Amino acid sequence: MKTSAKKTKNKPVAQQENFIRKHLPYLLILLFSIILYGNTLSFDYALDDLYAITGNSFTQKGIAGIPDLFSHHFFAGYLKDKEVMLAGGRYRPLSLVSFALEHEAFGKNPGVSHFFNVLFYALTGMLLFALMRKFAKSQPLERSWASSLPFLAILLFLAHPVHTEVVANIKGRDEIFALLGSLGALWFAMRYLEKRKFSALVSVFLCFFLALLSKENAILWLVLLPLTLWFFSEARFEAYVKVLLPMVLATLIFLVIRILVLKGFSSTPSTELLDNPYLYANTSKKFATIFYTLLLYLKLLFYPHPLSWDYYPFQITLHNFGDRPVWTSMLIYVVLVLLALWGFRNKRVYSFSIFFYLIGISLATNVFFGIGTFMAERFLYLSSLGFVILIAWLATTRLPVIFTKPKLGQQIANGLIVVILLLFTVKTIARNSAWKDDYTLYTTDVETSANSAKGNNMAGQWFAWRASQPEFAAERYKYLQEALSHLQKAVSLYPTYQDALFALGNVYYDYDKNIDSTIWCYTQILKLDPEENSVFRNVTLVLDNLKDKDAAMRYWEKIRLINPSRFESNYKLAILYSDKDISKAISLMEMAERKQAHNPDVLKFLGDGYYMKQNYAKTCYYWEKAIQDGSTDPKIRENLRLVERMR
Repeated sequence: MKTSAKKTKNKPVAQQENFIRKHLPYLLILLFSIILYGNTLSFDYALDDLYAITGNSFTQKGIAGIPDLFSHHFFAGYLKDKEVMLAGGRYRPLSLVSFALEHEAFGKNPGVSHFFNVLFYALTGMLLFALMRKFAKSQPLERSWASSLPFLAILLFLAHPVHTEVVANIKGRDEIFALLGSLGALWFAMRYLEKRKFSALVSVFLCFFLALLSKENAILWLVLLPLTLWFFSEARFEAYVKVLLPMVLATLIFLVIRILVLKGFSSTPSTELLDNPYLYANTSKKFATIFYTLLLYLKLLFYPHPLSWDYYPFQITLHNFGDRPVWTSMLIYVVLVLLALWGFRNKRVYSFSIFFYLIGISLATNVFFGIGTFMAERFLYLSSLGFVILIAWLATTRLPVIFTKPKLGQQIANGLIVVILLLFTVKTIARNSAWKDDYTLYTTDVETSANSAKGNNMAGQWFAWRASQPEFAAERYKYLQEALSHLQKAVSLYPTYQDALFALGNVYYDYDKNIDSTIWCYTQILKLDPEENSVFRNVTLVLDNLKDKDAAMRYWEKIRLINPSRFESNYKLAILYSDKDISKAISLMEMAERKQAHNPDVLKFLGDGYYMKQNYAKTCYYWEKAIQDGSTDPKIRENLRLVERMR
């Protein structure tokens, strides 16, 4: 009786211990995610958050904007009626919908959005761990789970610094959702193989459809999922077919919706270099440079320093196949492919890891379609999973057997993993600080991506913004000097960069009223786009404040040579010539009238001009028309009556 009572008494304790043992890894994954990215909770919006959140009119409507998010391309809420210039278009409504819901519930609150990014990132880690437990049957959770391949791989994945662009940048949630949904589809595929329940197939469909709505690269799981099942399950071919059918169905439905929303598959490449870095590259240079970027991707996996959001021209330059980094990259990737093929039949973990990496990175290489940049760290989010599995496998399986004492080898391997984790953790937390806000990100990363035209432009504009803020009035000229330096470099790197030219012209004027340099920048833009409204608006503001009217006349003449029919040029020159040459002034204003035939100021000027030339018929015609078109000048009616008497 006593023994029975003792067992009964100890049963809740055993259950509690089992509960803790079962759930402790997941709690640690959550805690580790918070340690890594907890400092982002106080951060503002940054980088592409402008397109997805703060500048997206659909997202800002909250729940009311959700129908528009589903019925328009990704950038529509920001670009309004402008056409997206990225080949293939972008349809990724799910993350935008989550931002709209957050805006509805919390208003403009970046801290909340950062919190959810960290939470979804942690959930991804938990789901990955649960899946890898199923696959790593030789290392069950109950036996040394803390040093098992699944747990070490997940810690490496969570800590890897290349993921900072995905997690610390709120817009990166599309990457998080795409992987989370795809892993959900894999989880329910495994459930189907275990239980053979139709509901699991329905869940596969739903999870994968949500993944596709998050980001198009989820389509890679049509290959990755059967690849994973091949390596880590004993499923038969018909089982593969059954779990793939709902994924294929989800893909077809998604593609139909995408085609309807985007009005087909747009494959027209952008004519803007910064949206199409291979615009001026021949086929040889393009593929040589692609191999170079693939080498950089591998480098970032092994040595993630320095990190940057910016890999635009000319931070990366075009390469040739004769360049050492290019053929080195080719050699490495040939070896990787051969290794993957060598271990495929025997289902080696290293083979799976290599295949997963190669497939995961494939759509981000610019081989199949343009991605708008040479490369980006966020594109490693999916493929880095193959890398961390390989490292964890080497540490738990291969490295210990090198030593005569396997236990010692395992301790050394564990020590190396701890060192790597510490380095990754420190780097991730430190790198997060760059994502505090736009100003911090652009002015920090321009030091890393010093030869990027886009990076220098953005840094210059944010230095100029800082100079305009009242709280930084004491350092205004210091910030303007920084702005000039970076904008000048942007223009020197890319002389036809209109955005940088416009910003540079503005800074020249703000810094020391350098009219020559200001107008030079504006005219360079007009040579590229003679109808750029923002330039004419700024030229008008600058020259209206110029006291030297003869100089203003010369500047307007230069601008008029570029676009002789533009209203502002003719109108302003007509006013300037009115005291010098009334005939020329009238001729210029008549050209302005062709653009704005019902402008009462133009009509009054012409009436006044013809009065000075004693052409009273035309005087009356233009004054009467000015009155009809809403002129509020009280003298026109009085003068009109006087002229009519004179006639």
